Amino acid sequence: MWYKEEVLAPIDYSYLDLLFDNQQEADDFLRIFIRELEVAKPNIQKALTRRNTQLYRQTLHNVSPHLEMLKVQDLGLLLQQAREKIMNTKQPFEDKQVFICAINTSFDKVISEISRKLMVR
Repeated sequence: MWYKEEVLAPIDYSYLDLLFDNQQEADDFLRIFIRELEVAKPNIQKALTRRNTQLYRQTLHNVSPHLEMLKVQDLGLLLQQAREKIMNTKQPFEDKQVFICAINTSFDKVISEISRKLMVR
């Protein structure tokens, strides 16, 4: 197994207070980030199934800064591991599918957590 399924580590929103002057700007950023994650999720899946390193790099480039900003370490780690999986031509299909499922679950957890944060404001 390539991953260890765990509860999502807490997302650290403290950087948003430093970055934005008001709550509306921070909320707008979070909404944009959710859209980025929703686009990244199928792109990473395509990159893994098609061994498309260019799509992988482009997608990682788009979401990594925001993952780091909010300290979303779980998803960030899985995305870093995905590079190895893309390059591994001897990886059984079933194993790759398990890993894709783990990434999709992590994307869903992060999107859900950020959406919940926006709803309580």
